[in-house]
Amino acid sequence: MLKVFATPPDDYNNRKKFGDSALALAIKINWDKGHAEALINIGDAISAVGSINESLAKYRNALEIFKRINDKSGVANTFSKMGIAYFKISDFPNSFGYFDRALKSYQELNDKYGIAKNLSYIGILYGTFEKYEKSLEYFEKSLEIVKQLGDKYKIAVQLGNIGLTHWKLKNYKQSLAYYNDALKLFKEIGDLYNYALFTGNIGLVYADLKKYSEARFYYDKALEYSIGTKDEYGIAYLYGNIGELNFKMATDSSRTATTGERESDLSEAVNYLNKAVAKFETLGIKDEQKNFLLSLSNVYKEKGDYKNSLETFKTARELQDSIYSAKNKKMIAELEIKQQLDIKEKEIEILNKEKKYNDVVSRSFIVLAVIFVLISVAVFLFYLKKRKDNFILQENIRIRKETEEALRANEVELKKHRDHLE
Repeated sequence: MLKVFATPPDDYNNRKKFGDSALALAIKINWDKGHAEALINIGDAISAVGSINESLAKYRNALEIFKRINDKSGVANTFSKMGIAYFKISDFPNSFGYFDRALKSYQELNDKYGIAKNLSYIGILYGTFEKYEKSLEYFEKSLEIVKQLGDKYKIAVQLGNIGLTHWKLKNYKQSLAYYNDALKLFKEIGDLYNYALFTGNIGLVYADLKKYSEARFYYDKALEYSIGTKDEYGIAYLYGNIGELNFKMATDSSRTATTGERESDLSEAVNYLNKAVAKFETLGIKDEQKNFLLSLSNVYKEKGDYKNSLETFKTARELQDSIYSAKNKKMIAELEIKQQLDIKEKEIEILNKEKKYNDVVSRSFIVLAVIFVLISVAVFLFYLKKRKDNFILQENIRIRKETEEALRANEVELKKHRDHLE
């Protein structure tokens, strides 16, 4: 199947040269936004010729700059670019993650174009995992938005994506109708890249319908345009599609063919499938390389060349193991990181609880200390008051005694004086 990401590669040399010049200028004048956008353009140019890991490095650098200068639109766009790049190297978890982040970012910005674009990308991912009904749902949502915007290019892309999904659901009539509507728009706007892409996809529908002449016609037409646009990814896919078409023709028991025609079909299948495998190997796309190696193994088996069939199958299995090994290692690493993060979160939670406990204890201690001081002060004041009261009482008693003694003395004197008078 041809790829469905509609991003015309343009001329690599010109785009790379322009991007490098823009980057140098942006760095010279210390323009951060221009620096990031130049990195995006260089990444796009590199990605178009299959150097995905190199393009990802450019996108990551751009993302750091966009985040630093708080350019939310730039961040959202870079998320989309990274999602596409990861998709091309079959790293689907990362691809979905970046598309989802891009979609949420565009929704926050209320950017209709960005929302439609990433709805489409998520639809493609669902299609990759054969969730075609879900895929169709996302494509139709995207189509509804781009129709409101009146963008012919994006309308054509979504028509093509819906056509492809109907093909996977074996709704061939609907598939051809959507594809043809898409081709009309691509021709109208002069988009040869996507015209080639969906022309090739029409060939897939006719191959399923066993209309081999029509299928080969559309494949050859698509290959001609792909070579013209220097779409290496599309060329590789078309080589594989033509090879599989020849194998299908050779093994179709309902088709009338001579032994010579059958052998010719098988030989051509070997030729084109080898071309596809070699090109995908050069592009570093292991998943598609593995798929066409398996097809090639079946062709060798049909030819009676069991040695090549077995060797090709072993190579495909090794690629399969390396793909899943890399994915498993990545998943294990992600799980370890998640586990470490969970442990760290638990530690932080415990520390926070300890801190809260210590804070409570400290506050309680302070409250108790204050209460103790207050009680001590109160007791001390009570003691002072009691002591003062006792002192006053004793003083009153002393004065009273002195007064009583004085009175008695006065009475004695008074009696003496009275007696003297008498």
